[in-house]
Amino acid sequence: GIVFGFIIHLIYGTTSNITVKSIDWFAIVGTGYVKLLQMVVMPLVFISIVGAFTKLKLTKNIGKISILVI
Repeated sequence: GIVFGFIIHLIYGTTSNITVKSIDWFAIVGTGYVKLLQMVVMPLVFISIVGAFTKLKLTKNIGKISILVI
């Protein structure tokens, strides 16, 4: 993506209509990719935190750990 953007910048320049329209289209794909990563990663982080709590033995430190995590 970086190489392709650099080539478009060199060929058409920064103020060209083609460059502006290309950026709009690539932003759609990039935003979709970031949202997909967030959709996958956020549940995995949540599950790993819950799994860590379930593996702990009930001691006095669970309250302290819970407050620190929250």
